[in-house]
Parts: sequence; structure tokens; C-alpha cells
Amino acid sequence: MLSSGKFIVYLLSFLTLFLNSCIELEEKIVLHSDKSGEYSLVIRGFSGFQTNASFSEKIKESILLFISKAQKVNGISSIKQSSTRNEFSISFSFEHPSAFRSLMAEMTNVSKFFIPSYFSFTRHRFSKQNTTPFFQKALQRDSTIHNILTRFSTLPFGSLFNWKIVVVSPYEIKKVKRNPYVIISSDHKIATLTLSLEQIMQNTSSGFVLRLK
Repeated sequence: MLSSGKFIVYLLSFLTLFLNSCIELEEKIVLHSDKSGEYSLVIRGFSGFQTNASFSEKIKESILLFISKAQKVNGISSIKQSSTRNEFSISFSFEHPSAFRSLMAEMTNVSKFFIPSYFSFTRHRFSKQNTTPFFQKALQRDSTIHNILTRFSTLPFGSLFNWKIVVVSPYEIKKVKRNPYVIISSDHKIATLTLSLEQIMQNTSSGFVLRLK
């Protein structure tokens, strides 16, 4: 069975084999004033993935593994997954950011005391951890992924893959810190960070801090 820790990296890498348009991975965190929220992971812009039976089976195994582990975590609910020819998604609700941390611990089989918080949220501050180094190391260590990256090394990565992180705040976003690439919506409620695969390989930070009003 495919390791849950490599699920996203494995999926993104093999999608390049069927690439005929830009691939976008979108992580979305919707926050509520009581610190609960919803998380979704959506991958868009691919086709042909269903024509590869072996790849499809491995992804299916990973989905089932994720759901079975997520169901064991207190504070995680409304777990959903869906897929079409051009889109794949997983989503769930969390009662508190600590439940999200417990889910990461369950997925990696590591005590949550050794798992850094993926994000933290208070009345006046939101902070997301920089996970680019983990993503980058996973890309570099897996020989299959390395071969794929080598195959596409002459192509403009920016046009092939975008990693988008969207945070929807219940409060007005006053200021962004620690990342110049974060864009704030006109209503100051949504923060969006978009990184290309090239930026990820260059270790561009995916972390940032939002000061809330």
C-alpha cells in the first residue's frame, strides 16, 4: 500500500505523465470565529489519469487509507472525497486546529508532540507553517519522482504546476508577514499564495503570517 506520507507528492508527480494542461493543487482552509473550520485539497487540470489502471488503483488505495485514518481522529468530521476526469478532491471539517495536528500525526504514525502545527489561529493572528522543505525533500528522495523531474527538466515548470494555498478568515486581514507572494482579496478576508514547481524546488517558503483586525 502507498505510504500516506507520500500521497500528495506521488499523485502530483505521476500526473505529469498525463499532462496536457496546467496542473493546479489547491489547499483551502476556511476558518470560523470559534476556531473550527473546513479543509479541502483539490487537484485540477488533468485528464487521462483514469486510463492508467495501476496508477488509478494506487490512488484509490491512498484515498481509502486517508479516510480510514481520518475517521479515527477526534475533532475531524464530514470527510468527503470525489473525482472526475479532470478533478480530484478530499475535504473534511475540524473542530479546532489541534484536531488537524492530530490528523497529521495519525497519517504519519508519529506522536503529535513531534508534529509541528500545520497552522495556528487566534483572534488576531493566523500562522501557516512553511512546508516547502518537506515537499522538496520528498521530491528529491524518491527515485521515481526524480526521474520524472529529470524528464521534464527542460520544460518551463511554471506553466505545468501551481500549488495554491487559500485561507478564508472570519476577520479582516490587516497585514501579511513573512511572505511577499501572498495576495489579499479586495474584501480583506481571503489570503492566497501560489507557488510553481520551480519555486518549490528553489525552496520558496509556503509559510506566512496574517495579522487580523
